[in-house]
Amino acid sequence: MHALLGRLDCVEIVGCFVQLKKAGHDFAGLCPFHSEKSPSFTVSPTKQFYHCFGCGKNGDAIRFVQEMQGLDFREAVEELARQMAMPLPDSAQEDPDAARERARAAQARTACVQAQDAAAGFFAHALQGSARALQYLQGRELPLAQLQERYLIGYAPAQWDSLRSVFPDYERSAALLASGLVIDDEERSRRHDRFRDRVMFGIRNLKGEVVAFGGRLLGDGKPKYLNSPDSPAFDKSRELYGLFEARQAIQAAGHTLVCEGYVDVLSLAGCGIGQSVATMGTACTHEQLRVLLRLAPGVIFCFDGDEAGRKAAWRALRNALPLATDSSEFRFLLLPGDMDPDEIVKTRGRAAFDTLLANAIPLSQYLVDVLRDRHNGPSSIEDRARFSKEADELLALMPPSRFAQLLREQVNACVAVQGASMDPAAGPAAPAVPRVAQRPAIPGWASNPAAKTIQALADAIRSQAATAQELANHLVAQLDGAGQRSFFDGNLDGLDEFERPMWAALNEVCHLTEARDSQSDTSTAQRDLLQAAPAALARARAANRRRLLISGLRQGTVEPGEFARAALQQENQGPEGASAAPSD
Repeated sequence: MHALLGRLDCVEIVGCFVQLKKAGHDFAGLCPFHSEKSPSFTVSPTKQFYHCFGCGKNGDAIRFVQEMQGLDFREAVEELARQMAMPLPDSAQEDPDAARERARAAQARTACVQAQDAAAGFFAHALQGSARALQYLQGRELPLAQLQERYLIGYAPAQWDSLRSVFPDYERSAALLASGLVIDDEERSRRHDRFRDRVMFGIRNLKGEVVAFGGRLLGDGKPKYLNSPDSPAFDKSRELYGLFEARQAIQAAGHTLVCEGYVDVLSLAGCGIGQSVATMGTACTHEQLRVLLRLAPGVIFCFDGDEAGRKAAWRALRNALPLATDSSEFRFLLLPGDMDPDEIVKTRGRAAFDTLLANAIPLSQYLVDVLRDRHNGPSSIEDRARFSKEADELLALMPPSRFAQLLREQVNACVAVQGASMDPAAGPAAPAVPRVAQRPAIPGWASNPAAKTIQALADAIRSQAATAQELANHLVAQLDGAGQRSFFDGNLDGLDEFERPMWAALNEVCHLTEARDSQSDTSTAQRDLLQAAPAALARARAANRRRLLISGLRQGTVEPGEFARAALQQENQGPEGASAAPSD
């Protein structure tokens, strides 16, 4: 270790990432770990140490490489030793065959990186000569002049062997084949390019090496998107598109925004949200999350609101649980309707996306909300048992921490009856509450997920006055005349007391929007919210009445016969809350 540090020049290592200028005996530059306009970051050639007077980051060359490239200590040492051509301590005792294999693998990796780098230059040049590719990118409203070089955007011509002009040994190159740039067609006894007639997106690792590509087809055919296969230089379970370009923005923001598509990353970067990355067509893996958490403690998963997006979010949650600790923070943002980040920033603007981002749901809430939806509330003992079983399986994935303990308590609260936990480790249930002649407590707003949904919908569109007013009017229209008058007068005493918190929230929205009623936005996503409102209201009403009945039965203020008749009537209610004919 001392030998390695003795050969390293901290100024040289840092200078690969930061533009340094001589400042007295030291060197100074803009800190790569936070945003600043005047240099507060210094590197001392005598002490071989860097320090930022703005954010406090400091350390030696090994620590700097760890911070900048998201490596652990051993990986940083190995990387620096490789750059210095120094053998690691245990390599002297390594088996000769193993040493030769390791050297062969390193050579193959280097050849792949060199081939990918040459291909990236070819694709970038080909883009300027393709009117179709430029027209596609302009149609996506991407600031190409700002993004092309930074994100290695290019074009793969439609010819079968366009890379032949770059690689003289096209037919024999093992690196071309290993990197996935070409395919050997045994049936036709020929080699051809993997990527043809596609807009190309270069994928770099945290060292800045080009290790793979993603390509979007311009014409008809499938697959629309095609990625490089795994290679000696590329493991899709570890790499993320845009991570090299986003690393400084991630450290400045304190979180990474994980999206589904390459164009999403480019659109967000184009409007100043530079901390975004994209997966390679798969769920965000455990290995990718470990790399992200080395750069910043926060990760926000941003997925489309469709079924595929919800499934991807759930897979991401399962992969995040083993890394969910007191020092990490995972949040989830499911976008409205079928919109993606690219559409949000183009149709609604940066401010609207920032609002959605600020309201991303914490992992703890997302986990509980999804389990509630899967297990009907949970409203019955059977539902609670299934809820508890699946929750136990998920919580078992988490490492011991205060966060895991608090999440366990939250899950237990969801399956509790009058405070008695369903968790077997919590002991026997509490004794039944004695029969008393008092009204049972009304379940609170926070315990009603359907009502919380209504609240969230109202909050999400507060800045759109006309739509917020329309949503409130749409819900209030379900009240009778006296109820409507009471609502708009601010008197909620005459309204259904079990739903009063929801009416109060909507009343607040009405007053908030009166001063801004000249604004109007009737986008598809907001119309979808209006259509969903009646069903959500019916669920809120049903959930509250069900809780009240159960509470009354346990407290003795509701007779069993009355409970049975009411429960049956509740069961027979239609999706819009209309009761079926009463039955005994």
